[in-house]
Amino acid sequence: MILNLILKGKWYDMIESGRKIEEYREIKPYWIKRLCDGSYTYDRCATCNGERCLDCLQAFKRYKYNHYDAVNFSRGYTKRKMMFEIKGMTIGKGIPEWGAPKNKLVFIIELGRRIENEKDYLRKWKGTKECENAKAWHEILLEDAEQFSRKLKEKELKNNNNHED
Repeated sequence: MILNLILKGKWYDMIESGRKIEEYREIKPYWIKRLCDGSYTYDRCATCNGERCLDCLQAFKRYKYNHYDAVNFSRGYTKRKMMFEIKGMTIGKGIPEWGAPKNKLVFIIELGRRIENEKDYLRKWKGTKECENAKAWHEILLEDAEQFSRKLKEKELKNNNNHED
C-alpha cells in the first residue's frame, strides 16, 4: 500500500535533498486510524478528545501498523511529488529540527531509498493483493457505519444459525 502525505515546502525540500530521513505524525485519532491496522479500538477517543491516545495505544499493546510499502509526498497542494520506500514505522521522539515536537512521542515513518520511476512502481503495485485489499477497505469505509454494522450482525446471526444446525 502507498501512504499519501502532503508536506509543507520546508520539509519536502529537506527530504528531497536527503537531509531529512524520517517523517512525523502526531499520535491523534486521525493518524492512529490511518497508520494502525484496526486492532486498536477508538471508543475512548470520545472521552479524552485525543489527549491520551498514546496511553490508550500502550494499554492495548496489540496494535500493529498498516503495511505501507511506500510513501508518496506532495509539496503542498502542487503537482510536485516524490516517492520513497518505507523502512518502518515506530513510536518515539523525533528530531525537532526535522519537524518533530519537542519532548513528545510521535509516529516516526522511516524513509528508505527514493523510488525514481513512480509510474513503474505504481503499475507493479496496482495488480497486487494489497491493492485489492485497499480497494475493499475503501469501499467499507465509504459505507454508512450503521449499514455496515447491520450487515455484520446479520452475518453473525446467519453463522450462529448454521452452527446450531
